Amino acid sequence: MEISETTNKLSERLDSIARIILFIVVFLLPLAVLPATWLPLPMVKMAILSFGVLSSLILWSIARLNEHKVEFPSTNVLWTALLLVVGYFLTSILSSNIIQSLVGFGFERDTVLSMFTFVGFLVVVALTTSKVAHVIRLQQAALAAFLILGIFQIARIILGADLVFPSLFSSDPTATLLGSWNDLAVFSGLALMMSLSGLALFSSRRLIRGGLYTILAVALFLLAVVNLTVVWAVLALITFILAIYIFSDASYDRDSGKFRPRVPFRRLLPSIFILIVSIVFLVAGTSIGQRISQTFDIAYIDVRPSWEGTVIVGTGVFQENALFGVGPNSFSRGWIAHKPLVVNETNFWNTDFNFGVGLIPTAFITGGLVLGVLWLLFLASFIQLGFRMFAKRIAQPAHMYIAVSSFVGAGYLLALSIVYVPQTVMLAYTFALIGIAIASAQIVGVIRTRSVQAQQSYSSGIVLTGVVLLIAVASFGALAINSERIVAGSLLSRAIVAANSNDLPRAEYIASRISLIGEDVRGLQLQTRIGLVRLSETLNEESKDIDIQRERFQQELSKTISAAQGTVAADNGNYQSWLTLADVYASLVPLGIEGAYESAVQAYGEAASRNEKNPAIPIRLARLALSQDDLEDAQVYAQSALGLKSNYTDAYYLLSQISIREGNVLKAIESTEAAVLLQPGNAGLLFQLGILHYSVGAYDKVVPVLERAIAINLQYSNALYFLGLAYDKVDNSQGALAAFERIAALNPENTEVQSIIAAITEGGSAFDALGDNAPVITGFGELPVSNEQ
Repeated sequence: MEISETTNKLSERLDSIARIILFIVVFLLPLAVLPATWLPLPMVKMAILSFGVLSSLILWSIARLNEHKVEFPSTNVLWTALLLVVGYFLTSILSSNIIQSLVGFGFERDTVLSMFTFVGFLVVVALTTSKVAHVIRLQQAALAAFLILGIFQIARIILGADLVFPSLFSSDPTATLLGSWNDLAVFSGLALMMSLSGLALFSSRRLIRGGLYTILAVALFLLAVVNLTVVWAVLALITFILAIYIFSDASYDRDSGKFRPRVPFRRLLPSIFILIVSIVFLVAGTSIGQRISQTFDIAYIDVRPSWEGTVIVGTGVFQENALFGVGPNSFSRGWIAHKPLVVNETNFWNTDFNFGVGLIPTAFITGGLVLGVLWLLFLASFIQLGFRMFAKRIAQPAHMYIAVSSFVGAGYLLALSIVYVPQTVMLAYTFALIGIAIASAQIVGVIRTRSVQAQQSYSSGIVLTGVVLLIAVASFGALAINSERIVAGSLLSRAIVAANSNDLPRAEYIASRISLIGEDVRGLQLQTRIGLVRLSETLNEESKDIDIQRERFQQELSKTISAAQGTVAADNGNYQSWLTLADVYASLVPLGIEGAYESAVQAYGEAASRNEKNPAIPIRLARLALSQDDLEDAQVYAQSALGLKSNYTDAYYLLSQISIREGNVLKAIESTEAAVLLQPGNAGLLFQLGILHYSVGAYDKVVPVLERAIAINLQYSNALYFLGLAYDKVDNSQGALAAFERIAALNPENTEVQSIIAAITEGGSAFDALGDNAPVITGFGELPVSNEQ
């Protein structure tokens, strides 16, 4: 008897510790940040989540082994959640890049490792939360975290981000502790829903109601500032359902058991108010959002594939492998292969998106029908649980509150996962709230509790021990892998910080240590970039001993090529790996190193075969051909790039260079003018025409042509650059100054433009600042401003 009591006490103590850890995770996850540049925010969040969740699972497993008994809620939500992990694992081992799908190279949310952690959060919350007080404490932790975060964010918005802890994020007011400006709206919506549930269903204490109204006000302010349409839409739907439930509950006569319509104004008013506000923002959100953005000087653009783009990519992937997709954490490969070509005409032509329009639609592409159907089963199980919860008449206010608030909160986040891709914190909260909803359903009696005891039979003991040990071992393994990822990530960040500080030896040393921990392509990529810089430094240094300099160059060259080849070996299917190797060989071509040109062309060809729709690859080939005076091939490659992206400035600029090198400038001007007549709205053609006029010194013709190009594309930095130089040549210093000031506003980190502005302001010329760096169009250099389409 004493042994049994001791066993139970130990198990209860372990469960209690697990609950405390989960409480800390829920509270710290949105707030945690470390003021160190080598500890990026995603790494901090994933470290807290993985260590908290996985250690709690291990503690729960030890407790179950200790008492030889497992109790669990009988619900399909739990089983379908576990099947999701199995589905991710199955589709990963059948994918073309198993390591990327299983564990990834960083802190991705779509790997088997991440999904095991998220589902583990759901499971351990559902299995350790057994009382109303446990549910309320978890919700209090989330609301307290939101209130602290909300007040902090409002202070940065109103007082100025440059005054409130700028060292944490920089002076950008849209930077948040959540890692995403839009996730701030998602979190605000969640806090608002939980506050509404508390006001309508549970607390009548003045102090608590005051706190809930404060949270509601903070959430509403942040929702208005961020103004994310999908959040307003889901909020309108959920608050409408909540209002119906409140009305139905108030209209139920407990004595007679009949429905007698009654409007509980006090309980309904907050929900009706939020519903009206949501509808107003859905109807007039654009104009209201513009006024708010202007008032607080906030600008933020959320870029991800549209529904149409996601469906097009999914259709292409399904034609290749409908059953298993491209593999978890590999949406970018599907996007690269099947993206609509019209995307190349936008500013995001060179963006390799990691997700589609939403988290769940992305799963259909990365995991095919297997993963897609499992997600649908999971959603269907959750909806079924909701029907059962709302169909049951719950008498106790506390029970009603935890059941409704947990399901409404989880439903809100799940619905958003269909039309949005949440970051780590909100995705973790999604699974945690589903676990809380399961626990709440168990507490209020909607679902039964099943029990498996080792004493029941020999087979029961074997199954119980095997399953619990499997969970413990899997959790420990996931914890070890997460630890390795975190250490590798911190080393990579430290290496990048050292490289940005021009401490290349230290950066190279730290980057080399990453490969000692495990296979990580990021360290090899950084070593390659460092190697290219070291090669350039070695070539440019003045040395009295040529033999020593040559030997050092050979050593650096060998290390750089080895790192680039290692990148290809680690991630062979990624075109970026081949581009890295090709760039190394291309940098050796001007040095006349035998075989460098052929190796560069071959590597660029491998990159192109893995990304046939990227116009940047043929442009690199064109520049390579031009450096060898192969004008014919250079022109073919440039035209190929224009076939993929008709407004590609680099291609037009390079074609102008080819025409000039051929000595056919006047003929090129005539043909370009004819093309402009056919396509008067093509800013790229106008830019090419302006460059051709500039090359022959016809600056008076350059000005009107480039002014037309800028009128079509107001952010055309390279057109502004040459327009400014042309203004300078025709003695229009005010026009030149205005042009370069516009470039500076679009490209604040361009130091060359800043020096030109300073020279013109002091009464000088743009060419005084440029000196020998003035653009020579007869060469084959790149554009003066690089960060535009």
